[in-house]
Amino acid sequence: MRRIYCLLLFLYLQVYFSQNTIVEFAVFTDSDEKTFLNEFLLITPSKESVYMTNSNYDFSSKNALRGTLEDKNAKITTFIKSTDKSIFEYKWKVPELQCLIEDKLIYKWTILDETKEILGYKCYKAKTKFRGREWTVYFTYEIQVNAGPWKFKDLPGLILEAEDSEKQFKFAASKIILNSKVEIPDIILNFFENNKNKFVDYKFYIGKENAMFKDIDSRLAANRPKGLVLKEEFGIRDCDIERSFEWENDSKKP
Repeated sequence: MRRIYCLLLFLYLQVYFSQNTIVEFAVFTDSDEKTFLNEFLLITPSKESVYMTNSNYDFSSKNALRGTLEDKNAKITTFIKSTDKSIFEYKWKVPELQCLIEDKLIYKWTILDETKEILGYKCYKAKTKFRGREWTVYFTYEIQVNAGPWKFKDLPGLILEAEDSEKQFKFAASKIILNSKVEIPDIILNFFENNKNKFVDYKFYIGKENAMFKDIDSRLAANRPKGLVLKEEFGIRDCDIERSFEWENDSKKP
């Protein structure tokens, strides 16, 4: 009888942990918390996660998946896959260079004693400096997965909220579906593996992106009315979520 119980328990745990976890995030872009869009974090039993925006998918219902990443009408602004070692990202801003990039990240987190409740979970405060911004996040030990919104990871639990110190960007979990029976389409899970021929170096892509931003800035300056003086000078990436990069600091060293 004990063997049967242990077998049933084993089978139950196999099913329980073989299902996906889905977290829906509301993304805000200013201090007034005006919703910009909704994004999804999809966590698989293999400890990989996908973070994406795509209005063609509805992950709240098992039978409501529709559209594909190849659909011309799909509205994709964010598409990131995270593994234990790397983050793979689909970049789209440079029109002539829509491509995939492997980005190896190192976070230096400081975990604090301050807590708050998010969606019924006790969450702990943590801070880090990442690519030109200071971030405050809240994570929960109750869901022990190495994942979070956008590129955030490497804390001992699921990250449910993240905001930069200037309140330009905020990610806030609005729904958590544990052990979801929704099957994540292979075109999402295997997209990066199936398109490795499109990979480019991250630093190379950012160089192209910066050149595009500089060109736009020059065009705006050329069309500015004569005599108009801006009260404040802005950097070309000041409005971007990644304002600076670690290799820029390396290049300044003697």
